[in-house]
Amino acid sequence: MIEYKAWDRPIERSEAAQLAPKATWSRLCMLSSVKHVELAAEEHKYKGRSVILGDAVKAWSGKQIKFPSGAFWCPVTGLAGPRLVIAHSLLSKTSAQSMDVEAAYLQTAWPGYGNWENEGENRHFIVLDKDTLQALPAEQRAHFEALEDPVAEIKVCIYGHAFSGKAFVDKLQTVLKDNGWKPCPHDNAVLTHDGNEKSTGCRVACYVDDLIASGDDLDRYLWDPLREHYKFKDPEPCNAILGMQLERWIETGSDNNETNGPPRPQKDETETGTLHCCKISMAGYAVTIQETFKDEFGHTPHGADTPISEDIRLREGEIVDATDAKTLKSLQRIIGAILWLARCCRIDLCFAVSILASRAHRWDARCKKQLERTVGFITRTATVGIVMRA
Repeated sequence: MIEYKAWDRPIERSEAAQLAPKATWSRLCMLSSVKHVELAAEEHKYKGRSVILGDAVKAWSGKQIKFPSGAFWCPVTGLAGPRLVIAHSLLSKTSAQSMDVEAAYLQTAWPGYGNWENEGENRHFIVLDKDTLQALPAEQRAHFEALEDPVAEIKVCIYGHAFSGKAFVDKLQTVLKDNGWKPCPHDNAVLTHDGNEKSTGCRVACYVDDLIASGDDLDRYLWDPLREHYKFKDPEPCNAILGMQLERWIETGSDNNETNGPPRPQKDETETGTLHCCKISMAGYAVTIQETFKDEFGHTPHGADTPISEDIRLREGEIVDATDAKTLKSLQRIIGAILWLARCCRIDLCFAVSILASRAHRWDARCKKQLERTVGFITRTATVGIVMRA
């Protein structure tokens, strides 16, 4: 926050209300979290961040602001975007690289900062909570402590405010378009670049500040233009995106694509950027589903060879009592996790999880037996995923 000069020097709330009567305000607090909890402990990433309480943006009167539906829409890719980029990298025999913009929102100016039009309607102020205030350097803290009711106007997009994401994505899209990138008509967060006349072009999929790209000379067409606007670490060969793990190797089998021996590790080929095969899997996430089941129901299911063995859909005239609230909450955790796994890389689970989800509100012993079977199957086949070959 300090590095990016996230806010102006504080002033009294009454003064801010007089200068910008249509401005809004919210509280700023500290948020801690752990990323990649499905992976081994040494791969967990602990994060601390100051965030705006975006669900409690208010006018000076204290009335909560209700933003219109769709006001903050911006293009963000889904699961198909990264798959398209991976497919392009395989077909073009080029590397797939990923990059995460550091403190992305804080590198984006708040559009309403210093705007005096319409009584400061788009300006936003923050009130720091006690813990956040104590975490500030002494000089910064003194500016707040010297005032009776301090507020500070934000200068950059701070995490938590609903508009921050839109502002970042809109700027990123503008930078890319200004450098020759064209949005795909069916997913504006996937963009293409023609590259040079000898190349197969470039592709990039943008999930807010997480980017995955493929093509020739990405430094020239993508990373160097972005470096003029953002700070980020050097892009690396992509081995994970949206929680999905990527394994790449050279296919060593015959023309019928049969693999001869184990896959060669990615490091053997990254120097040339030649990729023929890619496996998308979520083994760590699969293990967390088993752990979640044990947390909710107290035991670990046995392994199974098939995800479901009985059609448990309700038949005409069959009556089953409504699921109690405690069990329903447990089912939502587990079935929701299986749904995400199925969507990402386990299409073999789609039928089973669809049937289980349809019975969540009318649960019985048969359903529980099939859920145990599905979780047992996931555990036994944790490393299974989608394999793409070109």
